[in-house]
Amino acid sequence: ADVICLQEFDFHPSFAVFRELYDAKLGDAFEMFTAQRTGSKHDGLATLVRRATFGVLSMSTVELEPRFCDRVAIFAQLRHHASGLGVVVANTHLTVAHANNSHDIPMCRPTQMAHVLRELGARSVDGALPFLCADMNSDHLETEPPDGPYTAQDVSRPVHMAFE
Repeated sequence: ADVICLQEFDFHPSFAVFRELYDAKLGDAFEMFTAQRTGSKHDGLATLVRRATFGVLSMSTVELEPRFCDRVAIFAQLRHHASGLGVVVANTHLTVAHANNSHDIPMCRPTQMAHVLRELGARSVDGALPFLCADMNSDHLETEPPDGPYTAQDVSRPVHMAFE
């Protein structure tokens, strides 16, 4: 792989050994960028880019709306060495879809996806190819009663938004 996108990357000090492992095994070949979730969360994202394949033009982290969800996204603007093409990689992890509240499914997750897609579009200029890597958490209704307030289509809305 030339680009690796990880979600639920652990930043807790007791798991620092994982960062050390990535650095030891991949540090010579890959440039690694990380973003911890906001608030008191110990997980986040990691994006690794193979130096021999891509040049990193810019790397940025965006805090996603709504802020109370404590979610972030990493955007990597890259230049493919062999072809000269621009590539923009977005890496994110959407809020878990809790069907027992009135905001995660109908508001939070679609708002987060719209934010990611706006940012990805804004960075995909001059023919740069956009790529979206994400844990969209679209499968959390299996424990809800079949007559719950949301359908599978409601829960998978962020996935459909990415293709519209």
